[in-house]
Amino acid sequence: MPPAVLSLTLEERQREIAAEIRRGRGWYVGESILFIILGLAAVSLPELTSLAVNAMVGVFLLLAGAMRVVNGVRFLRGRGWRLVSGAIFCAAGAAMLYWPLAGIAALSTILGALLMAEGILDTLIAIAYRPAFRWGALLLSGVVSLFLGIFIFSGLPLTGMVFLSIAIGISMMFYGFALLLLAWI
Repeated sequence: MPPAVLSLTLEERQREIAAEIRRGRGWYVGESILFIILGLAAVSLPELTSLAVNAMVGVFLLLAGAMRVVNGVRFLRGRGWRLVSGAIFCAAGAAMLYWPLAGIAALSTILGALLMAEGILDTLIAIAYRPAFRWGALLLSGVVSLFLGIFIFSGLPLTGMVFLSIAIGISMMFYGFALLLLAWI
């Protein structure tokens, strides 16, 4: 923290944080509503959510690979490496679309790591808001995300499709509700 922040009293920090939140209240509320809606969708339709995310990643990889191949044909410099890179991207995208369960298992690993990182970062964000009223909601959100990430890793590959979507949805809803509570200081 900058020296000026360290010299503030607890009460001054609380007022400063509350003023910052009031200035951005609309953004806090908008972000919280978005996270709650997306979280509810992920929890309500876990199989569809997992398959949709896997398909989106597969299509994105195919598009990225196609662009690499096109540029590999168009440009002389690095042509061979671009073509190899494009082929790898296309193969990965095609594999995710052709074998969606394997793609979901790979995504489960990545998203488990994301949830653990998010849990740690949300906890650090909560600590930054600590003097503020209801900062504990952010802390709870971080702890829940960290727990869900650990849970995904403890059950791989069995946790896969359904739990992954539910875990992401729960994490998103907790964060959304935490922001909503924080916005009403």
